[in-house]
Amino acid sequence: MLVRGDRAPERLASGTAPSLETGETLVAVDLDGRAPADALARGARAREGFAAALVRIGAERLTAGEADDLARLVPEYVTLPRGVRAAPTDAGVAIEGARGGAGTSR
Repeated sequence: MLVRGDRAPERLASGTAPSLETGETLVAVDLDGRAPADALARGARAREGFAAALVRIGAERLTAGEADDLARLVPEYVTLPRGVRAAPTDAGVAIEGARGGAGTSR
């Protein structure tokens, strides 16, 4: 996945090297054995500072009186997390279970 500022992420085919634009730096988070060592080191530093950065940003927003509607905060997965399978669909609507549980579209 190639992410650049405010642009939409681009999916890179396996084994494809990203073409960096002037001034861009490669930060590799999940490319052990495939990315240069310096890019992996930058990725490790980014992971280490991620939680602290989220807390700082959240604290700044709360101090400024900004808040999110918690009911609308949902993760946007580019791919499903490990061990999670896609739900069966019917006409594009997810079906949560065959027993007619909550949220079933039938």
